[in-house]
Parts: sequence; C-alpha cells; structure tokens
Amino acid sequence: MKFSFFFVIILCAELSSVRAQLNLYSRLDDPRALTYLYADDSGQLQYKNGLGIPNLKDTDNFGIIAADTGSGIITHIWMTFGSADSLTRMKIYIDGSLILSGRFDSVLTAVHGFMRPPLDMFYPVAYVADVQMPYRRSFKITFDASDNNVFYAVAWRHINDSSVVPPFTFFPPDSVIARQVEAEKRLLSLGDPWKDSLSVSIDSQFIFAAKSRTAIFDLSGEGMIRSLHLALDRYDTVSLDSLWLHISWDNSLFEAVNVPLGDFFCVIPGSIPFHSVEMQWDSASGLTSYFPMPFETHAKIAIENRSSLSVHASRNITFHQEKINRKQDGYFYAEFNESSPTRYHIFHPVLHTKGRGRYVGTFLAIPGDHHPVALEGDPIFMIDSLPKYSFEYTGTEDYFNGGFYFGFQTFSKPLSGHTKLFEAFHHFHILDAIDFTSSLDFKLQHGTNTDVREHYRTVAYYYKQTPGFWVSRDTIRNGELLRIGGEGYIPNSMITAVFNDNSILMSAVTDRHGAFDTTFIVRTTSAPGPKKVSINNEIRPESLYLLGSAAVRPIADSLSVTLRLGDSLLVSGTGFIPGEKNSDLF
Repeated sequence: MKFSFFFVIILCAELSSVRAQLNLYSRLDDPRALTYLYADDSGQLQYKNGLGIPNLKDTDNFGIIAADTGSGIITHIWMTFGSADSLTRMKIYIDGSLILSGRFDSVLTAVHGFMRPPLDMFYPVAYVADVQMPYRRSFKITFDASDNNVFYAVAWRHINDSSVVPPFTFFPPDSVIARQVEAEKRLLSLGDPWKDSLSVSIDSQFIFAAKSRTAIFDLSGEGMIRSLHLALDRYDTVSLDSLWLHISWDNSLFEAVNVPLGDFFCVIPGSIPFHSVEMQWDSASGLTSYFPMPFETHAKIAIENRSSLSVHASRNITFHQEKINRKQDGYFYAEFNESSPTRYHIFHPVLHTKGRGRYVGTFLAIPGDHHPVALEGDPIFMIDSLPKYSFEYTGTEDYFNGGFYFGFQTFSKPLSGHTKLFEAFHHFHILDAIDFTSSLDFKLQHGTNTDVREHYRTVAYYYKQTPGFWVSRDTIRNGELLRIGGEGYIPNSMITAVFNDNSILMSAVTDRHGAFDTTFIVRTTSAPGPKKVSINNEIRPESLYLLGSAAVRPIADSLSVTLRLGDSLLVSGTGFIPGEKNSDLF
C-alpha cells in the first residue's frame, strides 16, 4: 500500500510536468493576472448555494451542498447558521479522501495546514474560506446540523486540463505554501501590490472648479495604470456625489468609467475607514484604487465637478508603459446604476454587458435611514444566458460575506466590507472572479419580493475584451450618417468593416499611427435585422441593428426619475383646496 501511494504521487508529478502548474494565488501575487482573460484558470465559475440541509444525502446521511467530478479549484466557501451547537458539522473531500471534518467553527476558523487566516476567517455572523483547494478527480462538501437554519454557498472553477492543476496536499510543500504565504501577506498588509519598481509616479495639486471638467491623466502609448489616488479637502455629499470620475481607453468615443467619485471608491458620507485588496479609504490618506488598468494606445482620466462649489484635491497616479495585447487582456470598466426609489417588482440593474470578460466587484449603497429588510433581496447572476452558470444568492448580506444582517456590525475585511450600517457594502471577486464568454446580467432584488421602496446605488467593476474600433450608434439605416473609429491597427493600411453575412459596411485607411475616424453614408445591400460587425476579424460583441424603414418607438424609462440637488422638477396634482400651499414641495 505504501508503494502504491508513492507511485501515484510520482506519476502525478510526471504528468503535471508537461505544463506549468497553476499558481492558485496568481491574482494576488501579480495584479496583472486579473486582466488575463485567456489564462488556464479562466473557466466559468460555478456556484451552489441554499438554505437548510440538502435533500441529496451522502452515505453517512450528511447533506451534499456542492460536488464536482473532473479537475478544478474550490475558490470560495461561505456558511452561516442561526443556532450553532456541537451537532453542527461539515466534511470536505478532495479526490475521494476526507481531508477535513468537524464543527463549522473548527473547520473554517482553526489553523490547520493550509486552512488559516486571513484566507480562512470569521466575518460578522458568517464563516468564509477563500483558500484555494485544487482537485484532480473530484470534490465534495457535506454538512449536518440540528436544524435547517443554515445558509451556505460554495464556488468552484472547473479546469479542463488536469495537468495544470497542482495535486492537493493538506500540508503543501514549501514551493506551494510559499505562494499562499505571499497571498496572505498581501491580504494582511493591504499596501501597494506591485512588486517591481518600473512604475512612474506623478503627483500634482488640483482645484476642481464648479461646473467644470479637468483632465488629471492623459497619456499616449501602451501601458498599465497601477494605482489611482485622490485626496480631497473634504468628504461630504457634494464632494463625493458631485465629482464624477471619467476614464476612456484608446480614444474611444465611449467611456469605460462614468461614475460618481464616492461610489467608485466605495465611500458615502459616514463610512468607516476601510482597506481592501483593491480599494482603500480613510480621511487622512484619501481614496485609492489598485485595480490594474491596461491600455493599448491611449488613456485619459478626468474629473467632472457638477456642483456649484469648487473642491481642492491632490492626485497620485502610478503607471508603467508596457506591452498590452487587447486580444488577450481585458480592459477595466466600472458601471454606475441608480434607482431612486426602487420600484415595485422591478429589479435594480447592476450590470448588463455582452462580450467576453470577468466580473471582479460590486459596491452597493442604500443611503438614508431604512430597515435592514431591504437586505432580504437576492443578488441574481445570469452568465452567458446559461442556467448552468447562473445563480441566485440567499440574501444581500450573504453576497457581501456576512450573515443575519451582519449582527448589526460594520466591518472591513480584505475582500469585502460593510462600511456604514445598512447603507454601504462592497465585495471584490478576486480569487472567485466571475468569468463570462458572451454576456453577463446582474440584478438585485430589493426586499424578499422586490417590493421594498429604497434608494439603490451600485457600481459594477469588471474587465472586458474590447475590439479596437467603436461605432457611434447601435441602430442604422441606409442613407444615414454613421461614424466609426479605432486605433491599434497597421499604420497606413486599408481596413474594412463587414457584417456577418460578408457584406461590406465601409472601408477606410488608417493614419501613420494606425488609427482611423471616419463618417460616411450607410449604403449596404444587407437585409434588415441585427448584424455583427467585424474589422480585421475583431467582432463587436453588441449587434448593430439595420433598419429597413423608419421606425417610431415610444421612449419609456423602466426606472423612476433620479433627482439631484439643483434639478428642475415639474409636478402636478389634484384634490387640493384652492390656493393651498404644499409645504413639502415649496
């Protein structure tokens, strides 16, 4: 038996030497790894979550909460229960072997082998393990409890090529544990994650004048923005809500980031200081983002001040001019959505996007004095429009790694935080990033039945493969003007935009820098309907709709009007006494 076991270990080592094995913590060791959309560990994430002991039982009558066959990595375990006692137990099996067994608190918080803080720790009223557990043949997680008041979620990433998956060992060798130690150091120190010294740092002071837009970074060439830091003279509502961050890549007509400054940095007035992997804030040091932001030809960052008051600020931006491949690297995006107030039976939209990408984080604000019952709403992900890769959490606080309303506590952890009681929440998917190949839809219930009337604000952080060209409109018609531009092509070369039926939309010649920007009259014999547009085999993820004739459509906003200070508002009503003054409005 001893010889057989030794033989299996040697065989695995020989087979796995064909290709380099995965660094399970590469996204913490090397921040660039978060942008690599075609890495070996870029498979779609699968989630299994629920409430109570599952009906599917193991041979020992424990409920099976998650299992997979083949090879992959368990990336995230979250559990909470209302009545902990000695009968609450869980088991983890890797490749057919029982590796951990015991009470929830001893399995998910005690230090044993690779299971140890900060990758394995207690959040307010929940246990969270972000330890990366590889498996080559199978995994299974089961539990038993004295009642059904148990919530759970398990995430794993299936890896088709088992040769790149390192073998599981309870006490990993030094070469493997060293990577985990480096990951732990980053989660504990929460400082600048970039190890090399090749970056350029620029500092300056600014006055963001009232009703103005100020460029704070404008660089041609290719490179990577490593950190963005802003310090303001005050962090009140005017500064955080009226200053908007705008970021555009490669001179695109459309911005990748168009978000209020406070929301982008996960801050609303009254937030506690927090230091997470990707975002940090306190009033002494200011606002900091460590999200890697690659660009191939150009990057521009601007601050728009929409208020009538000027704001004094300082900025520090670090970047490195390095080789970027937009066909492999995802570009950074952040999308802001607001429902003020939320509407009955209409989900709050967090993100809808098409193409290939990776979802890496969420900020949610529910500003104002409200009841935590809003958190009974479930976050719902639909990946690639496939039920297999879609999942619904068991509650909003569960998604933000807490449980049972966070025990009415605020907290700041490396990967998530609840920074103002029932008003500000963030969660960064780094080790459990959610990859998608064609589309992602993320929406939030507000209350159990999407029936709570509150003010919701969200920011979705994600990376997306972006073609080198942009189109000014998504609906076109023969005889109308259309503008198309792009960068990163061969200088002084002919490029042609074609539909998926091979009909030509337009042709142009790039300039000496490999860029083009042309406006032309649409003349195509293609049949009306949705069309995929490509240039040099790069396909625009969103279809262009070709109209056969003029179309009149009513404009209806599915969400209520969002109001800000200084907006004009037209109201009407009936049933008042003649001459009555309504003090609520005037």
